[in-house]
Amino acid sequence: FCFYKFFRSFLYLISFNKPSFIFLDNAKYFDIFKKKNYSNIYKYDNENYSKYLKSLKQIKDKKYIVFLDQDFDHNFEFSLRKVKLSKFDSKLYWKKIDFFFSKLEKHFEYKYKIVIAAHHRRPKKDYPIKRKFIHNNTKNLVKDSFLVLGHHSLSINYAIFFNKPILLLNTKIFNLHTFTRKNSINVLKKKLGLKVMSIDNKISFNKKFLERIFLIDKKRYIPYFNRYLGFNFNETKGQKWDVISEVLAKNK
Repeated sequence: FCFYKFFRSFLYLISFNKPSFIFLDNAKYFDIFKKKNYSNIYKYDNENYSKYLKSLKQIKDKKYIVFLDQDFDHNFEFSLRKVKLSKFDSKLYWKKIDFFFSKLEKHFEYKYKIVIAAHHRRPKKDYPIKRKFIHNNTKNLVKDSFLVLGHHSLSINYAIFFNKPILLLNTKIFNLHTFTRKNSINVLKKKLGLKVMSIDNKISFNKKFLERIFLIDKKRYIPYFNRYLGFNFNETKGQKWDVISEVLAKNK
């Protein structure tokens, strides 16, 4: 990490050429580049937000709970390393997850089954537990769900777009993988006012805790979107490749 920070600072020092075009999908980075007096900045919609805008139809009955898989079993970044430093046990992780699912379904008297929105990198038929994994349909699964479960997946953005209640799941074994997991969960908790539940301890649900989960704080959801996921909620700046191709065509 220290080497990376030093190397990046060095690159900034020796870089003299400014980019001809800058394309951004959120206000946070727009403000950063504006402060540096860049004028050639173009806005476009976050890709997940573009999919959301296309699917503003009547939401179906909410008959299930969706879990956002992050495929920790086949971590892409870790696979690139020559030395495997992680002691993360994916079998133990899924055992804890499956146990939590069973307890949650039982609490709701089996009215809501849990389905898993499979990560796009997860190989088909490579399922660590005997539950339903659904590929390539995360947006609709979130849209029509009763509750969204996850850690810090980018797919949580869909839950924000569709104003869905979110419960974040944490476990100590993430510390054997990378500390960014814990940090990312804490950021979402703080920014969105979400509840976090540990899957390490004895799983129990009380009425007050569940009531707090289902209290969606729109006063946090919308500002979070306007800062980190876009510019103004329910307003479009154009789909990414439409904006890029138009700008490049005008500046041949």
